[in-house]
Amino acid sequence: MGVIFYQMLTGMFMFSVDRTTRRQDAMSALYERIKEGTWSWPSNIEIGLSTFDFLNQTMQHDPVNRPAWTEMRNHQIFTSG
Repeated sequence: MGVIFYQMLTGMFMFSVDRTTRRQDAMSALYERIKEGTWSWPSNIEIGLSTFDFLNQTMQHDPVNRPAWTEMRNHQIFTSG
């Protein structure tokens, strides 16, 4: 959910590699980035703290630490008016 939300907010892929990288090397590099679970937010796009909190919760590397569907649905970004 976090990856999709990130892409919706930025219009960019969360995990990507340089377009000049050979296909096989790119696939390996992409796999490693996803496996590491590290990501950053583009400095030219501003978001609120609750949005960043939602992304941070849903992008936890260990799936056990990610929120359940009901927790995501009840997050402040969806419930505050």
